[in-house]
Amino acid sequence: MIENTTVEGTFINLVRSVLNNEKPAPLPEGVTAEALYELGCKQQMATMILCGLNLIEPRPAGENWGRYITLLSAGCMNSEIQMQEYRRLVEYLCANGVKIIPLKGCVINALYPSAGLRAMCDVDLLYTGVDTKQLAALMEAFGYTTDHLASGCHDNFHKGSDISVELHRKLIADDSPYRPVLEDMFEKAAADEAMPNLYHMKPEDLYVHVIVHAAKHFEGSGLGLRPFADIYLLNRRYGDAWDRGYIDGQLARVGLGKFEARLNGLAEAFFGDAEAEVDEADLQFIFRAGLYGVHHDPGWNYMGKGGKSKLAFFLHKTFYPYSGMCEKYPFLKKWPVLLPAMWVYRIGDVLINRRQDLANVARAKIDREDGDTVTRIHASFGLGE
Repeated sequence: MIENTTVEGTFINLVRSVLNNEKPAPLPEGVTAEALYELGCKQQMATMILCGLNLIEPRPAGENWGRYITLLSAGCMNSEIQMQEYRRLVEYLCANGVKIIPLKGCVINALYPSAGLRAMCDVDLLYTGVDTKQLAALMEAFGYTTDHLASGCHDNFHKGSDISVELHRKLIADDSPYRPVLEDMFEKAAADEAMPNLYHMKPEDLYVHVIVHAAKHFEGSGLGLRPFADIYLLNRRYGDAWDRGYIDGQLARVGLGKFEARLNGLAEAFFGDAEAEVDEADLQFIFRAGLYGVHHDPGWNYMGKGGKSKLAFFLHKTFYPYSGMCEKYPFLKKWPVLLPAMWVYRIGDVLINRRQDLANVARAKIDREDGDTVTRIHASFGLGE
């Protein structure tokens, strides 16, 4: 258990109280509700933090309680709207011949003590049975729009300003080292007893997917606190019943055994009864990140992989490697001679449709010390071995 003396330690213990339906302790001297709320926004756990703060007796001092209660109500309402839309969308797609597996937050939400505590950025669904154009037509008929259809793992669809859906053709890129454990998911999944074309991951495969998803983000730019809460609740719900040998075997296939053990150990140290030492560097690594890493600094991971300069980083992002380009434009596997032309096309696409990506690259911080820190922490979590 983390000491309740700093903003970060208080934040963890507040989340711990909410996850375990316990009464939160009063805030320690020097830690304010405002500081905890700001950190909650960065970690995309603001609703949970506001819920925890509202349960403290006496209520912490502050001038923003009226606003906080409004935000808490709005957060819970938005989550309920998302889940209602998710259920309607799944029923609609399945009725139109699309096979669906709900992913990540759609499933994990139910493990939290009450609705609205785990905000979802997107509704994530894996599908098969139709091609991309057929799916896009179905989504348009259901009131969704999309900026453009990609050719990688998924497409993004939007309804209004609050509903975002990621429809995945596959769970991970073809060239990912983690692909072997995320293939053939419809063959592994169980058919829903009530709804034709709806399938559910086995708890073991859901957990493996969560760990792989965490590893991808951890390698790319870090990992915030919420994935640790997901891992804690998954173990608490299924840990006594699932096939741990299957999980260990799958993770060993892709070199994530040590990584999962470290994440699970930290999750228990944060939210469970485990008496474990938590390295201060690990804690700062987690809280430096947002939900899924330091998205404002894409150069961080590049330096951790041995990057040399800002110019080299810019060229790396501009002229994507062949394997990555094939993932985005599959026809290049048959026509590799077109690679230079597609580099030019991709540059134009970024300039027109994804200017924020360009801005992120332009302001990337290239720092050798940061690179050494990333390399050390990756190694301590069993990545890159």
